[in-house]
Amino acid sequence: MILKCLPKYFKTQLLASIVSDHTLQQLSIAGGWWKIVDEMDLKGGEHVSFECGSGNGCYLSSLDNGRFTIGLPHPEGEEPSPEEIFAVVKTPDDPKTSFKTGYGKYIGVDSNGALVATAEAIGTRERFQVVFEEGKSAIQAVCNPLFLTMAVDKDGLIYVAAKKAGQEEMVNIRTNAQKTGPVDWRSAEDRKSAKDCTQAYVKMYQHSKVDTKMRAISADVFDMKSV
Repeated sequence: MILKCLPKYFKTQLLASIVSDHTLQQLSIAGGWWKIVDEMDLKGGEHVSFECGSGNGCYLSSLDNGRFTIGLPHPEGEEPSPEEIFAVVKTPDDPKTSFKTGYGKYIGVDSNGALVATAEAIGTRERFQVVFEEGKSAIQAVCNPLFLTMAVDKDGLIYVAAKKAGQEEMVNIRTNAQKTGPVDWRSAEDRKSAKDCTQAYVKMYQHSKVDTKMRAISADVFDMKSV
C-alpha cells in the first residue's frame, strides 16, 4: 500500500486531506447540511432534516394534514425542502429531544404508532431518544420503545413501529448549523497557565485575613524561598 511507504508526517497529512475531502463532499451532497454523528452536536434551537440512512437524498417530509411521508429524492447539492426541515427542542441536560414542524406542531406518535404532528405542546408522545452508534443513528419513541421506520406503508405514510433498529430505521440527521468545538466552561482564571492562574487567585483573595503577600508557588518546585 502507498501509505506504508510514506514517512509518518506525510502519512498523517494525506489522511487529514482524505478526511477533509470527504467532509467537503458530504457538505456538497446535501447543500451544506452536514451529518450529525455525535449527540453533542444535536442542540436545541437548531434545524435538522432526516434523510434515509442509505443517503439517497430522500427526506422525512411533513404533510399539511399532520402526517408524514418520504419526499422525492433531491439532486446532489440541493438542500432539503421547507417541509423537510424541523426545529430541535432540547436542553443540554436532557437526553430526550422533541421536534417541531414548519406548520408549528410538535412531532409525536399516535395510539396506532403513526408519526404525526398535531400537538401544540410537548407531552410524552412528543419526546424521542436519538441513538448514535458507530456513525449511524436511529430515532426511538419515549412513549413506546419503538423505532422510527424511514419507509412508507401501503398508504405512503410513516410509522414508529420497529422493535429493532434495522437498515430501514437508520437515519442521517443533517443540520445546517455552524459546527463549533467543545465549549470551555472554565473561568478566565482557570484558563490561564499554571503560574498565571496561581497569581490570579492570590490577587483575588488578597482581602483575606491570611497574609499571603503574593507568596505564589514558584515555577521551580524545588525553590522553597517563595513558599
